[in-house]
Amino acid sequence: MQVVTAIEGSASFRLRTGVCRGVVGLLLLGLMPLCAVAQLRATVDSLKGRLGQAEALDRIAVLNELCWTYRMIDADSARQYGFEALALAEALDDLRGLAAAHNNLGVAYEAQDAYDEALRHHLQALSYKRRLGDSLEVANTYTNIGVVLDKRGQYKEALEQYYRALAIYESLNDSSRVAMALVNTAIVHKKQGDYDLVLANYERALALYAALDDAFGQAACYANLGSVSLDTGAYEDALRYARQSVAAFEVLGVRQFVPYGLATAGIAQLRLGRWDEAEGLLQRALEGHRDFDTAKEAAFVLRHLAELALARNRPHPARAYAVESLREARRVDAREEVKEAYRLLAVTAERLGDYRSALRHQKRFTALKDSLYEIEKTRQIAELRTIYETEKKERQIAMLDQERRAQALALQRNRILIGGLGFGIVLLLLLGLGWRKGVALAQQHALDQQRLQLKEAQLRAVIAAQENERRRIARDLHDGIGQQLGGLKMAWQHLSGQVKGQVPALESRFHDLSRILDAAGADVRTLSHQMMPRALRAAGLVPAMTDMLAQSFRHRPPTVTFDHFGVENRRFGDDLELGIYRISQELVNNILRHAEANVVAAQLYVTDDHLILRVEDDGRGVSLDPCGVSFEQGSGGHGLANIQSRAEMMGARFSVESEPGRGFTATVRVPLFPVSEA
Repeated sequence: MQVVTAIEGSASFRLRTGVCRGVVGLLLLGLMPLCAVAQLRATVDSLKGRLGQAEALDRIAVLNELCWTYRMIDADSARQYGFEALALAEALDDLRGLAAAHNNLGVAYEAQDAYDEALRHHLQALSYKRRLGDSLEVANTYTNIGVVLDKRGQYKEALEQYYRALAIYESLNDSSRVAMALVNTAIVHKKQGDYDLVLANYERALALYAALDDAFGQAACYANLGSVSLDTGAYEDALRYARQSVAAFEVLGVRQFVPYGLATAGIAQLRLGRWDEAEGLLQRALEGHRDFDTAKEAAFVLRHLAELALARNRPHPARAYAVESLREARRVDAREEVKEAYRLLAVTAERLGDYRSALRHQKRFTALKDSLYEIEKTRQIAELRTIYETEKKERQIAMLDQERRAQALALQRNRILIGGLGFGIVLLLLLGLGWRKGVALAQQHALDQQRLQLKEAQLRAVIAAQENERRRIARDLHDGIGQQLGGLKMAWQHLSGQVKGQVPALESRFHDLSRILDAAGADVRTLSHQMMPRALRAAGLVPAMTDMLAQSFRHRPPTVTFDHFGVENRRFGDDLELGIYRISQELVNNILRHAEANVVAAQLYVTDDHLILRVEDDGRGVSLDPCGVSFEQGSGGHGLANIQSRAEMMGARFSVESEPGRGFTATVRVPLFPVSEA
């Protein structure tokens, strides 16, 4: 529910959001016409009629509406209905009803200036609205809390609440409530003298009300902008805004607010030195305030009429206006206006040469000024004391809560003490067992690591021994049997040359034996190269593998292709090159023995960080276990295991893909370190 409040003398309008279901409208607080009172009475009678038949949640809603409706006409009745709604909502666990009841009670207490109770209920309402997850209602409660803090003079804290509400309204794209929050922040900024923020917020609110076609909101903003412009000395702006507010309120038929705009316009003309225009506007404002019997505002206008008369050097009319202002101000105990009336009476008496009266009025002005200062100081002290008492109560409540929690914890501690001791013993036993198991696992892990390291060392030693033995055999074949076969061939050629001339019948026989001797020499050379290929040391992997593939399939049916990329001019270190060569040898041997393949394809290439060997055939394939090792007899399973071991020694990853009848593919991925160019 939206409520518009006229405050701060000449023309400032605060907007505030409350919570009420069923009663929605605009109330002009402090200036409520008799027709509005009659309308409220009719609303009360209707609600009381509904209350007699309402039950459960509907009864809570009606009670809350009665509390809201009574808040300005009978505070005691408002609290009575509010507390009845609160009790019923607690009994039925109605969170929404609880939130509404606390909200309405907070507004009712605020109307009687009982700010501590008002703040307590608004904070309770905020708690329930948060539990409901209703962000709009949470923002509304921030606004209500801001109003209470503003009235207590806690301007910084009030602004914090208003801006929290503003942020939520903006997130909900609720332009009407955004404008309302901007008006409220502007009023507080004005009290703090932050006029740039005041004007910026009022102008933004005005633009929003214009977009919403909210005539009353625009009129209120015009009036407030006029008042601020007076304070900042922007008198032409004040005059313009005041005229706009008067025109807007007259169109709306809200006559009780027209005198505020007239007064603002009159004061602006007075400050601009346009005395005739100022007098006409101030006289119209005075008539309007007297029509609605707003004595404080009438005293305010009379004071400025007195100042206008003094500006025109007319002390007698000035004194008459000052006396009338004093009478109106005393009637409603408007002490600020009483003080200003005495000041003007002192000035006019001095102008008239009545120095005794001037001194008397000046003394009354000074005394009242000092009294108001003391009252303001006492009010500030009272506010500080209220804040202190509120914080003290909150601390006491917190201490009581802590004591209750401590007692509950003590009872709970007593209940679980014996069980806790037993549980602690069991836990210690479990921890001991867990520690022992952990130590055993650590020892087992260390032992496994040692075994793994030993296995790797053994494997390295075996491979090193194999390579050394292959080098020795290759050397023996090449330097021993190879040379002997070479010498034997030379001797045989010499002998066969002599014998063929003498025994022509043996020529074909000698030719066959020479061919066998050549083949034996070639086999010895091939075997020597396979045992330790010289091309590997001399030229690198590509020439060595090319030679090995050519020799291996020289007399075999498969068609062989060997593709290589990025490895032609690189060397990868003796151990790595020898390892890749041996793996490719083992894969070729498996193909020759088991694959029955027609096509064999080998690839050797380098990526950014790996050297990759890939060998595949279209042979009969094998059946693999999950680890990639064949289970079939005679399928090369031991060879694959040897390849796996050698790959692990190189830090490489070895993988195979195969199915029976679908060929066999083997891949070796070796991580690379910096390599050298050939």
